Amino acid sequence: MLRTAVRWLLLLGSSRATDTLLREALQQLGEDGTARLLTPIQRFPADDGSDLAFYNALAEWTPLDDRLDAQARIRHIEAALGRDRSRDDEVAIDIDLLARFSHGQWRAHAHALDKHEFARALVRGLLQQAGVDIAYRTPPPTTDADQAGSDVQ
Repeated sequence: MLRTAVRWLLLLGSSRATDTLLREALQQLGEDGTARLLTPIQRFPADDGSDLAFYNALAEWTPLDDRLDAQARIRHIEAALGRDRSRDDEVAIDIDLLARFSHGQWRAHAHALDKHEFARALVRGLLQQAGVDIAYRTPPPTTDADQAGSDVQ
C-alpha cells in the first residue's frame, strides 16, 4: 500500500531585527524534504504584552521520510539557529507544529491546542491569509502512526 507523505503546518517566528533566521529555518527544513511559505513573512507586535516584535509566517513542511521525528528535528534546527529557551527577552527562532494534513484536511496538533495557538489573532489571521481551515475534533483511531505527538481533528 502506498503511504501518503506526512505534511505539517508550521508557524515560524523570530524577534530578531531581520527575517534571516526564518528563511534559514525554512531552508534547513527543506533539506529534509520540501518546505514552502504559505504566507509572506510579516512583522507583528508580540501578543503577550512584551515590547518584542516578531517576524512570522505560516509554512508547509513535507519531510522525505515520514518516520522522521518532526518535533525533534524542529528542536535541532531551533538550537542550531541560536534558540535559547532560558531567555524571554529574545526569541531567535520559534517553529511550532500547528497541524498535520490527514484524511484530506488539516488536523490541529494536540500541543498547538494545549498552547491555545488557534485562539491567537495572529494565527487566525495567518490561517485566513493562507486559506487554511483547521479541524479540531479528535479523529477515530487509525492505523497510521502519529508523528511527534498526536494530532487532533
